[in-house]
Amino acid sequence: MKENYYIYLGQEKKEYFTLPSGWMALHFVETEEESPPPSIEQMTREALSTPASPLPFQKLLSQAKNIAIIVDDATRPTPVAKIFGVLLSHLTGSGFPPEKITIVAAIGTYETMKKEVLETRLGTSVLSRYKVVQHNARQSDLVAIQIPQDGRIVKIGRFCLSRPLLDTCLLNSSASFAC
Repeated sequence: MKENYYIYLGQEKKEYFTLPSGWMALHFVETEEESPPPSIEQMTREALSTPASPLPFQKLLSQAKNIAIIVDDATRPTPVAKIFGVLLSHLTGSGFPPEKITIVAAIGTYETMKKEVLETRLGTSVLSRYKVVQHNARQSDLVAIQIPQDGRIVKIGRFCLSRPLLDTCLLNSSASFAC
């Protein structure tokens, strides 16, 4: 029996095992140990310095008076608080004081997030320094807008109309938008 089969668990951790008598491995892929991935904060800094948008991030900022940052709801695994540590520091360093930044929690059709959930999701200091709005797809004051790329109509909160949105929204017909 061959005893050098393993499951790679990452960061120099391999769980070795043997195959039961009579079993034969048809294929075994050896993996190379990789260095740990960069931190969320490092990836955020890199994304800010090399954006996917055709316009450089600083150019987008230079055209804005106010900013709305859309974040997903607490049912998603996005590490928002870690991203915000870098992003909000970058924005304030670029001349946007907290009163010019609105954070929109895209809760869609889910329940409104309680203060404790928002503190965990965004960070306690973010919740106390920035305006936070929870967008609900069932709000009565939503405004219909047309998406230029494909002509679809979506509804957004009025607070987003006069602000560039720092996100790419995935359109969802039942929840207005989800990010």
